[in-house]
Amino acid sequence: MLNWNRVDLTFACIAALQKVRDAIEDLVVVDNGSTDESVLRLRGIPGVTLLEVGKNLGYAGGNNVGIRYAMQDGADYLWVLNNDVDPEENSLRGLVEAVSGDESIGAAASAQFMASTNESYPAAVDVSDRGEVAITCPGCSHGFHRADVLKGPSLLLNAVALREVGLFDEEYFHYYEDVDLMERLARRGWRRGLACHSRVRHIAGA
Repeated sequence: MLNWNRVDLTFACIAALQKVRDAIEDLVVVDNGSTDESVLRLRGIPGVTLLEVGKNLGYAGGNNVGIRYAMQDGADYLWVLNNDVDPEENSLRGLVEAVSGDESIGAAASAQFMASTNESYPAAVDVSDRGEVAITCPGCSHGFHRADVLKGPSLLLNAVALREVGLFDEEYFHYYEDVDLMERLARRGWRRGLACHSRVRHIAGA
């Protein structure tokens, strides 16, 4: 989870994650050079590893710090979660169950809903000459739906795939880093898709 001058959102998300705590091996918060009281407030939270970057590396660079830390610590999968989301209790379990037993899946996204209206907001799309087609599902027995591109605030990434294709491209800084990563996964044959049993509510743009 990345924090930049939005410590109240980060605290709210950490509190919400207590509902899914039993499935999280290590909760890593990366502070991206905040200039407010974020670091002081985030230090020493039980069960949370705080990585202090000291400067703003952007969304891609800041998340990469946490991803590298987790991969060096032996993580097989990494849950990249925005701090402006309210994850439902099944949010991580739905992701893990969607990829379990299929080592060809490089990434899975949670279904996302707008926090203010509870309206569905596309996290997975197929792309053709006619444009993007959103992939949605209220939750089926299969639990996973193939997609070309995954977007959004909740992504489960396969560490083996990341070692092959690389992490977020930091030249993008803040936008399109997720789309670029999906393209690189696609070129190497890694599957991507929506985990329809995983749901998060998102304060878009926060």
